[in-house]
Amino acid sequence: MPDPPLAVVTTDIPSASDEEQGYLVVHIPASPAGPHMVDGRYHGRGDKTKHVLSDADVVRLHERRRSADQDALDLLQQQIEADPLAGVGEQSHLFLVAQPLAARRDMLLKFTSDPQWGQRLNELIAQAHTRTVNEALHPHQVAPALSGDASNGHRRTRGVAKASPNIGPGREYTPSGGWGDENAIELHIREDGGLRLYSSRLSDATKESEQQIIAAAAVVKTRRLLALIEAAAKEGGYFGNWAVAVGATHLKGRRAHVNGGSDFGFGPTARYDEDTYTETTTITWAELTATPGAITLRLTGPLLRALGVEQHFQKALSDPAQEPDGVGSCSRC
Repeated sequence: MPDPPLAVVTTDIPSASDEEQGYLVVHIPASPAGPHMVDGRYHGRGDKTKHVLSDADVVRLHERRRSADQDALDLLQQQIEADPLAGVGEQSHLFLVAQPLAARRDMLLKFTSDPQWGQRLNELIAQAHTRTVNEALHPHQVAPALSGDASNGHRRTRGVAKASPNIGPGREYTPSGGWGDENAIELHIREDGGLRLYSSRLSDATKESEQQIIAAAAVVKTRRLLALIEAAAKEGGYFGNWAVAVGATHLKGRRAHVNGGSDFGFGPTARYDEDTYTETTTITWAELTATPGAITLRLTGPLLRALGVEQHFQKALSDPAQEPDGVGSCSRC
């Protein structure tokens, strides 16, 4: 068994001459967690077969993985520094970044330059609110939401965006003077396939005016981002690896406020002891389509555990058992 495990995608092709016969195509994607150890040795791919990696090869591959993580953190930091509501109010803010690692620079250019890009962006957002995704996240619902609240379309640098009315052209903060002015959300789709999701409501004030972290917001928006990545990948015909990062600001000293659906309940007394949270991972197409719950756990788990609330989100952080055909693990790759 590879260490760490390796997800593969299988496709069955029935024979035209015999319906009980056929072919099985096994796709083993380039693994972001490689190199993988099998029987105490690391193996790499050659033109026709695998070969044992040298110590230098193993070191090089580990360095490449660390480089991908750092690149994702750099993109995340850019988003944090460009926060359109920086200095506004007291709420914690959430930032999510996804970037294809080997796509064409114009992966989504046809999408973003389409005269009907606004409608197409609405259709893309709908892919993150399917019955399957909604059932995985039930009963957790957190405003503002992309579906419904991100009603305004804007041209952005190298892409297009849908945002709540309080984020205007140029990403300036445009409050109306009414209730909820501090609650903003935006999805930015870039020509190169990159996705940026922002929400200014990762915390809110209780009746006692204590800002508490809405842990469900991190889980819900991360899981929906993964559905958006899958939809964008299909749109751009890219089935390679992605770098994904999650970040949050204004956290220090705050405890969790758990959304249980129809009621709200206070979480444990654990208070987050740093002001900023960041986490990154690299994902394959096989993982994206088969284990979005496990990916969500990788990205949000450290935050949830620090707040003592991971147990409230088991359904959203897990995945159903796979059918025999489709996605599985490779034991001798």
